Amino acid sequence: MGLLIPAEIEVFPSREVEEVVLANESNSDLESEPRNSPQQRRKRSPCRQDSQPRKRRRIDEAAVADRLRRTALIEMQSSDFRTKSKMKARRLILEEDSSTESRRAVLRGRPVQEAGPAERAAKEIEKSVLSLLQYLDWKREKYAEVCTNESYEEIVRKRTRTKVAVTAEIAVKERKSQPTEAKYQALQKRLEACRTAYDTESLKVDELSTAAKEKEQEYQIELAVRAKKLTEYEGARILDLELIDKLEAQCGELKTQRSQTEEQLCEMKAKLTEAEGKNRQLSEETRDALTARV
Repeated sequence: MGLLIPAEIEVFPSREVEEVVLANESNSDLESEPRNSPQQRRKRSPCRQDSQPRKRRRIDEAAVADRLRRTALIEMQSSDFRTKSKMKARRLILEEDSSTESRRAVLRGRPVQEAGPAERAAKEIEKSVLSLLQYLDWKREKYAEVCTNESYEEIVRKRTRTKVAVTAEIAVKERKSQPTEAKYQALQKRLEACRTAYDTESLKVDELSTAAKEKEQEYQIELAVRAKKLTEYEGARILDLELIDKLEAQCGELKTQRSQTEEQLCEMKAKLTEAEGKNRQLSEETRDALTARV
């Protein structure tokens, strides 16, 4: 279980938090190992175990502060820390004193009050460490209620009892689930058989659907050809009807002409009969005249 949440880790510097956590772990391990090791633990009576609760892990604030001071001094002796402290001192001097002379001195690189910024940095580190220690104390008080006063043997016994009970329950559940498992296997086999039958039927359906699609395509092609022929036949029929109309008109004209020619023929026949009658009369008259002369 972590002591810091992600939102709280961002408040404190990551390097200082790592150093403090490592120091706390080392101190707590040194304090807890000889007390909690099973080889050095002495057997106590159950009444004494219940009466005397286990000692909680305590954070040694003095040791943590001492270690942090040592690390701060080591960092202060390094060249990077000196350059950083100089730059920080210059920035602080520029912020505090806005006069042009101090700015020129800082820009030229003059060592103006180098001891003050180092002390300020150390004080800032101490403030952050103290705030972190206060936070850790608060966390310890918060999670102190979760800690139990039971011994290691009792915890192990409880765990083994729970494991035995859980295994017994699992065995009972497995026994109860055997008929359901058999039913499940039978249903699984039936499902597999149904799936195989469905697959075969689906293959047949796919084959029939493909054949039907091919036939439909053939019918569509044939229908297109027949539609084209029908349009051609319709055009020929229209032309034939136009020709029939023209021929009927010509037949009507010819009929009228025939009737006219028949009338003319009748007139010619009448004239011919009249001429024949006249010729007969003339021939008789001439015959009579010749007989009279003789």
